[in-house]
Order: sequence, then C-alpha cells, then structure tokens
Amino acid sequence: MRRVNSLRVALVAAVMVMAVSAGAMAVELTMFFNPVEAPIIRQVVADWEGKTGHTVNILTSPQSSSDALALFQQQLAAGTSDVDLYFIDSVWPGLIGDHLLDLKEHDPDGTRIGDHIPSVVGAYTVRDRVVGLPLMRSTPAWSITGPTCWKNTTSRSPKPGRN
Repeated sequence: MRRVNSLRVALVAAVMVMAVSAGAMAVELTMFFNPVEAPIIRQVVADWEGKTGHTVNILTSPQSSSDALALFQQQLAAGTSDVDLYFIDSVWPGLIGDHLLDLKEHDPDGTRIGDHIPSVVGAYTVRDRVVGLPLMRSTPAWSITGPTCWKNTTSRSPKPGRN
C-alpha cells in the first residue's frame, strides 16, 4: 500500500475522492477530526473506504477549536507530512489557506465543487483558491424568493401552531 505524503492538504471527508485520484494502487490517508464529529466522520470514512479500497487513519484533534487551530497552524508551518487531511472550520481558511492545496486543481470539470452552494464554497475560498469543502453535500433546504412588500412577508411566515 502506498502512503500519501501531502504536505499541504486540508480537506473534509466529502472531498477525499478529489485528493486521491482513483488509480489502481490503494492509498493510506491520515486525517485529523474533532472528537465531537467523530461518529459521523467514522461512518463517512467507512463508506468511502468500502467504495474505494483506500484506508484512512483517523486522528482526534483537540476538542477546543482554538487548540485545534493552533495545532494545525503549527503542523502546517512546520511542513509535517504526518497528516494528509484536516477537518477545518469554515472561518479558518483565511488563517491557514496559504498552506493548503487548491481543490480546483483536483476537480478540473468543477462537478464536485459544484455540488455545494456557492456561498458555502466561498467560505472555503482564499484568493480564488478553494482550500476546503463541507463534510456533507450542501443543498438548500428550501427555495423561495424574498418578499417584496409587508403583505408578502406576513403571508409567507409560518402560522402559529403550524410547521
């Protein structure tokens, strides 16, 4: 099994397919995740491993966002090759984006990045480089146009006792 040593990668589980161009050779990845999300992530990773034949080692990051960010910054600045993928907060790309790969280079036709709401992708974009994506495919929960007058505002509001 080949070990992937990507020094400057930060992805979320949903983009693992982009990070590892599906070849005949199985790869082993190491990922950092917050313990709060671990059950969901373990399921996503297990599904992905089953579909691809690749292996993922999950490391638990500090539960505190501040501590996790400090650890990631330290590792990225040192150029460590111990971790291939990072579970990052959507407000971190501006702080660590210079250390991360541009995912557009791994999604030339834009289909995987295009699966997400543009404003969500925008949160993970630094200087026109997409450096992360959400764990799950982001789709709008609803689609309505905004009200143009007060009457429309009240007519579109949920009525008491109804959901």
